[in-house]
Amino acid sequence: MYSSIRYVFSGLLVLLLLSLILPKQDLQAQSNYVSFAVAAGVTDVVPHQLVRTNDDRLYIVAVKAQYSTRVAVYWTPQAGLPTTNTFTGTTEIDVGTEALSTDAVYNGADIIHILTNTRGGVFYDTPFNIRTNTVQPRITIATNSGTVSGEYIGTSGITGMIDTTGVLHTVYWRNDKHIAYQGFTYNQGSNVLVPTGSSVQLDSGTSANHPALALSPLDNTITVAWFSDAVKPAKILARTRSTSGVWGAEETLNTAAPWTSVNSGINIDQGPSLVIDRAGTRHLLYIQDYDSTGSYGRVHYVRKAMGDNGWTDTALATYSHDPAVGINSANEVYLIGHGPQQTGQNDDMYVSKRNSDGSWTAIDLFAQHTGGDGFDASPSTKWSVVGWNRPESIEFMFFAAIGGNYNNTVLHYGRIPASGTAATNTPIPPASNTPVVPNTPTKTFTPVPTNTPTLTPSNTPIVAPSSTPLPSATSSSGAQTLTLQINNGADDVNDTGTLTVSDPSVWVGNAGTASPAIAGFRFNGVNIPSGSIINSAHLEFYSTQSQWQNVSFQIAADAVDNSAAFTSNNRPAQRSLTTAAVIHSSNVQWNANTWYSIDEMAPVIQQLTNRAGWQSGNSLSLILTGLRGGTYGRKFASSFESGSTTGARLVINFQAVSSQELTPTSTNTPIPTATTTNLPAPTATYTPTRTPTVIFTNTPTPTLTPTASSGPQTVTFTIKSATDDVNEDGASLVTNGTTIWIGNGGNATASFAGLRFAGVTIPRGATIVSAHLEVYSSQSQWIPITLQMAGDASDNSAVFSTSAKPSQRPLTTARITHNSNVNWAANTRYSLDEIKAIVQEIVSRSGWQSGNSLSLILKGTAAGTYSRKFGGSFEGNPTLAVRLVVTYS
Repeated sequence: MYSSIRYVFSGLLVLLLLSLILPKQDLQAQSNYVSFAVAAGVTDVVPHQLVRTNDDRLYIVAVKAQYSTRVAVYWTPQAGLPTTNTFTGTTEIDVGTEALSTDAVYNGADIIHILTNTRGGVFYDTPFNIRTNTVQPRITIATNSGTVSGEYIGTSGITGMIDTTGVLHTVYWRNDKHIAYQGFTYNQGSNVLVPTGSSVQLDSGTSANHPALALSPLDNTITVAWFSDAVKPAKILARTRSTSGVWGAEETLNTAAPWTSVNSGINIDQGPSLVIDRAGTRHLLYIQDYDSTGSYGRVHYVRKAMGDNGWTDTALATYSHDPAVGINSANEVYLIGHGPQQTGQNDDMYVSKRNSDGSWTAIDLFAQHTGGDGFDASPSTKWSVVGWNRPESIEFMFFAAIGGNYNNTVLHYGRIPASGTAATNTPIPPASNTPVVPNTPTKTFTPVPTNTPTLTPSNTPIVAPSSTPLPSATSSSGAQTLTLQINNGADDVNDTGTLTVSDPSVWVGNAGTASPAIAGFRFNGVNIPSGSIINSAHLEFYSTQSQWQNVSFQIAADAVDNSAAFTSNNRPAQRSLTTAAVIHSSNVQWNANTWYSIDEMAPVIQQLTNRAGWQSGNSLSLILTGLRGGTYGRKFASSFESGSTTGARLVINFQAVSSQELTPTSTNTPIPTATTTNLPAPTATYTPTRTPTVIFTNTPTPTLTPTASSGPQTVTFTIKSATDDVNEDGASLVTNGTTIWIGNGGNATASFAGLRFAGVTIPRGATIVSAHLEVYSSQSQWIPITLQMAGDASDNSAVFSTSAKPSQRPLTTARITHNSNVNWAANTRYSLDEIKAIVQEIVSRSGWQSGNSLSLILKGTAAGTYSRKFGGSFEGNPTLAVRLVVTYS
């Protein structure tokens, strides 16, 4: 990469001879590659300077030029895959002394940690908020980082990544020629990095430098590789830290002598490029010193899969310089670098792909230099464990030295699209869910703007199906929410050509066969009258394990009036499907023992309830078909066999319309326009062919009445009023916030969330089998929270007010402590801890009556301030407010 290396006489002489002897390859870049110039800056093969955020925008962090004290941040204001330069957002950070190298470490939510090594020997973290595009005051990580003299573009002195628990792992090259590791947690509210332990020196020798750090998405293990000049020829060494935090012994990775350079004080020419894929396989690239051909730069690919005893070093046919390894979600491995030297086009960018049999494709021209400019540069790939958005595409940065001048450099963006896709992808949001709606004339309705009286009771519970059929919903102008849950072991199945019906978990996505790869879910006793308007519908899965796997599947329904049970002769793959369908595609983490909500699919349910033969109380089946085209891209959810309370749930919000309210005048099928969100959308607005009197209300007012049942019943209670979800922060009480937070606000000792659920129709003395709160995450957020959950120790909890704040309530003796440090994705429901003891204490009170109100008090107990997460509130959207789910008998 460096001009110093380019002017090594012997190297140039060899290149000249090779260019005369070897025939040049006339290569042209593939049409599906994307490449364009962005702005001033340099890149580095070890750090990852390109970030794609959870709102599908791109951020670049780069030192502006050699001998510059400024780090530039460029971003795209609009979401999507760019084909031309749209990095119109920009700001700069002054780090005081010349910046040697920089890294962009994304936390998957709001913060990019901009790590910078300076020529003054100080290692900084400057947190950058992508919501406001502003920086926090920089934090000093170390004051003994490695420095160089002379030319130094891309010295690879630092590297960092965030794991799935939120820990920031950093590694840097110390000025005493050792490699140091340090982990941190970040308190966003106070802008403080808290060490997770003591600093660890990783190398056992001397003259260690240029470390590369990688985290395993499979198990959070850490591997750090570095160059060691303690002996000649130099070595590439590595150590791996286990999930329990124990560092293993040093391993030697290379079988050939790696290329080094000591010109102008550069101890070594770049560090190794290292990544770990989702299967836990380590991939590393380095280049060889002068070989038998008289040239340097032969690329070596070093690999270690899970279960391997050691690393395998393979010499490739390609010669390059400072190559980076890039991977995508299909576990395809690419070599990206400039060269190859055999062609004489050392200033062009090339790529090569590893085939499934372990061989590599011939080098392929990616970007061709112009004039005297040169891409004699180290690529920086987009890769992380947390916030690795758009993983199907390999995105990276590289730079051009204008006229060969390394003090005048221009960044370039590059993209290798997913296999089989064109470069002209239109911008779409991440994890987009595109409903397929049939071409059926849509009957539309206009709600009459009127104030709808609140029915009594105002919060009748939604009863999940059990062995006892639920009562049918009555005609009503109010919205009703029905929660259905799998209630038979044969109703949640997997179909791969063979039907699996009795496993403790059921998977969604792709298994060991690309086709069929289907999950079937059959829900009984669907008490929705024929012709009802479906406002929203979504599935909820209970994750049985911590898992991060890219999944893609279609959600459709069995296109029959009353869906039959799954059998070996009537499998999900053999069902006729609705024309309405929804595509789910996501690449996010699921935590263990947590509920997750899948896409909005109102059109699918609407098509069923509009069938001429549909009757309230019928059964419906949802068919989820894996779409990845490969194998083992799946996530696991609890099945009925694992527990009757953790099987899949279907939540439907609907409007029952009586014959007096609407008489159809045509056979058109009312199918509301689908909303591409991951969770229930607000009540849809319809436009009529004739104007009936259809009254809507944002307050779900169920009229379902639970009947006595010998088995457990599951009821879902929702917030019904603005004064029923409040925050208390010190002396301040907020009753009208568009979100509600849990944890610590601005007061470290008096931060409360109060949640009041009216009309809790649980009989006195009932046995509480389980209970938990569900919070709709209003944004992507990763901040540790600690809180205590208790109940208002009263028979019938009063409305919150300035004279009856959460802090002023007597509390139950049963209390539950919640402590977590996990990522919450935007537009996703999260289940909090088991709180059945709290609810049991309240409904066991002598003065408790079915239909009373119950309040839960959540007090922040963290040591500091502003350690909180935000959820949906009644004011923001009643359908997204906090829910209380109780199973009782």
